[in-house]
Amino acid sequence: MDINDIKTLICKTFPELMIGEFAFLGKGKSGLLCIANGEIVFKIPLQSEGEIARWQKNEAVVLKYLEGKLDVDIPKVLYAATAENGLFIFGETFLCGTSLTYELYDTFCEDTKNDLLRQLGRIVRGLHDAGGHDASWQADGYQDTPAEIMAEFYGRFSYDVRSVFSGGEVEKICAIADKYQKITEERPVRPVLCHHDLHLANLMIDLGSKRITGLLDFGCAGYAEPARDWHYYFDSRYVLEGYGGNGDAYFLDRQKFHALSWLLHNLGEEIGQNQKPYTSLGYIKDYILAFM
Repeated sequence: MDINDIKTLICKTFPELMIGEFAFLGKGKSGLLCIANGEIVFKIPLQSEGEIARWQKNEAVVLKYLEGKLDVDIPKVLYAATAENGLFIFGETFLCGTSLTYELYDTFCEDTKNDLLRQLGRIVRGLHDAGGHDASWQADGYQDTPAEIMAEFYGRFSYDVRSVFSGGEVEKICAIADKYQKITEERPVRPVLCHHDLHLANLMIDLGSKRITGLLDFGCAGYAEPARDWHYYFDSRYVLEGYGGNGDAYFLDRQKFHALSWLLHNLGEEIGQNQKPYTSLGYIKDYILAFM
């Protein structure tokens, strides 16, 4: 669809909306982004069925549920409906501010970086507390089972990925997975509402105060153990300072497993694309295996 097709589709789906200015913002992992009248961001999914369609509907439901529950701005859903072509479209408020890209983050001094991570920890603790433990209100309350999580891990730890590690490193990686599996079986924790995509670019920041002002992109949100929300943060000391204790004596073991799983996923992609030197390999060795 081109920009005019998208505008026509939105106008037909929401006839009460008068659109003046209309522009294309870009393409996300689940669909196209456009902005109407300089203040309403519309998300148009790439599929009417399947995982992408589920993410789209899930985000609209999660945002409505969380409205007024967090101490940080999140988009407010203004329009939501299924179009005549079967695509579920929703429009949300545009959050003002600056996206905390990795390039911007790297310009800050270490103290500012660490404070931003503590802020993120506090924000996510608020999210986990606000979501409760019951997914029954969700349009899709699906949760990955422990068996599915382990299968995903070993799928990422494929032969090609194993081949770049020494025998001792492979043993350490398997030991982390074995410990996580044992903890999960013997000491399960109650799930909470997780964002599941907490990379820096989904945060908005006020450049003057260096405060995180907004949290975006809840398409992957769902119920899981709290530690799973920190898979991007393999060096977790500062986000966990902000997050605080939650009574789980094995939180760091769970978080280490999920961070390792994510890094193995990235490493597999780097190997497949021959992106040497493998950045994720260095992170695994420096932040995960070095402390075993």
